Amino acid sequence: ISVVQETETAVETAASARVPEEQLYLPMASALRSGWVKDKRFSQSLVEVTANQGRRQTGGRWTRPDIVAVALSTFRYLPDRQFDLITFEVKPADAVDVTAVYEAVAHLRAATMAYVLVLTDPDLDLEEVEQEAHRHGVGLLAAEDSSDYSTWTELVVATRHEPDAHRLDEFIATQL
Repeated sequence: ISVVQETETAVETAASARVPEEQLYLPMASALRSGWVKDKRFSQSLVEVTANQGRRQTGGRWTRPDIVAVALSTFRYLPDRQFDLITFEVKPADAVDVTAVYEAVAHLRAATMAYVLVLTDPDLDLEEVEQEAHRHGVGLLAAEDSSDYSTWTELVVATRHEPDAHRLDEFIATQL
């Protein structure tokens, strides 16, 4: 009987430890605003949760990221400003695999950079995800605490892309 009780307790603990992806959007967006944006030294920025748009048409499969950051950078010695649209595909530890990278790659049709943002745990092996992210130029952020940016680690830095201007403009119109 004690083995059955221990097994039931372990299953209940695992189920209660699972964090639904939807519960990560707001704390992660807040941490992006308060920490990540400052680390990237953007002159101006806006971070929005875009996952909860219902049935709104956004252009097909994997075209709606969970979080979007729009940022403007200015430079001391360069006359130009740089506009970036950065997407974040959010995954809890129990739902992350290389598919998240492919979702982020799909965002690059209209974004300048794409990231996979994972709520991690000590037992999570991200090696395969990290390799795929690096191979495709997708950034990978691992967060121990979704709302505390100081617990986040950038495992892969995203490569900046120049998407088609029409797609970028259309993305802003439909997503933001």
